[in-house]
Amino acid sequence: MSCRQAFDQAWACNSLGGQFNSIYRYGSMRACSRHWDDFWFCMRTKSYAGEQKADMIRQYHRERMVDKYGPGKPSSEDVWSSRDTLLPIGSAFSMPVDEPVVDE
Repeated sequence: MSCRQAFDQAWACNSLGGQFNSIYRYGSMRACSRHWDDFWFCMRTKSYAGEQKADMIRQYHRERMVDKYGPGKPSSEDVWSSRDTLLPIGSAFSMPVDEPVVDE
């Protein structure tokens, strides 16, 4: 991601439209600090080159993934359980679905 893209995302998050969407969808304003962190990280790493820059970027994204998906964090497996066996071929989505009844 370029620094300009990071800035544009942070700015859009803080904008009136971005906050309005968040209030409409979730009932509260959204914190945009993650977007600003991305932008300032990009600005800090612009002056580095080569392996040092690549290591900084790798470490930054590794830490973000641990923060988001690390131990104790919510997971899709909290809702869904994985299958131990495969389904027979052709059996998935083979049950008919009733049409919804709409009252006017």
